Amino acid sequence: MTPSAAGLPYSFSMINLVKLMPEWSWDGFDQVMDQAGTNRVELVPSMLLGMDWDQQIEEENGPVQQALKRLMERYTVGSIQSLTYGLQINLADELINHPELLRRLKALRLLARTTGCSVLILGSPGQKKQLDPAMGSVDHKQRFIDNCSWMARILGSEVKLSLEHNTIVQGAEYCNTLAEIIVVVKTLREQGIANASINLDTKCLIQEFGDDVHVGELLANHGLASLITSIQVSFDFLTRDAPHRAEDHRQLLDSAYAHDIPLSLEEFGLYENQLLPFVEAWNSII
Repeated sequence: MTPSAAGLPYSFSMINLVKLMPEWSWDGFDQVMDQAGTNRVELVPSMLLGMDWDQQIEEENGPVQQALKRLMERYTVGSIQSLTYGLQINLADELINHPELLRRLKALRLLARTTGCSVLILGSPGQKKQLDPAMGSVDHKQRFIDNCSWMARILGSEVKLSLEHNTIVQGAEYCNTLAEIIVVVKTLREQGIANASINLDTKCLIQEFGDDVHVGELLANHGLASLITSIQVSFDFLTRDAPHRAEDHRQLLDSAYAHDIPLSLEEFGLYENQLLPFVEAWNSII
């Protein structure tokens, strides 16, 4: 890995490794990251640290801390995602003081401090399902806002809770449009939750607006640019046939540079023959 490549402003997401590396291997990970051409990684805690990582992170010389030490000896953590993976929750449940989620949030706070990463991305479309009507009338959006407010306060003001606008295609049944996530974040900020923000995921943008989505126009509207604290760029976004594609690429790169926003290449479950084309598509614009 060359010094110039290591300094480029992008991370490579661990979520890309679901098919490339179904079982954790340091050698395999190093090889993938070398091909990705960056020393920055978007961390998926359960993939590196195991499903019970949040129960073990406080062990000073335990396996979780040892794995984190090894990761940080070579890589920088640009952002952290899959925050609530493995928890049997709905993000519209009454979650305040939920014991397993509270433990996870405290572990994430320690993880952020340990890695020096301040951007935590909350997606989890599978945890955004309409609740059973038999449970009574529920304002799903308000419940989601209340839960995000509590989560952000537990994480602490030094950590940014970056919300992803998961789509209907991904299985999210509420708060599943960009406009709704903008409202959620603005509402949280009006309540004094200054560390609430948006993760701009280009796959979500394509799923909601189509291949011809114009990022420059979106950034110019709704005060969106001031709400973004992380960006995820997908393979289909980089390779789509749109006349403003190059302009959109430059807009994202300029935003990452200008506002010190972590940007990651993220495509759930890359196949081996997609790895280099994905990186090459990105490198063609930087």
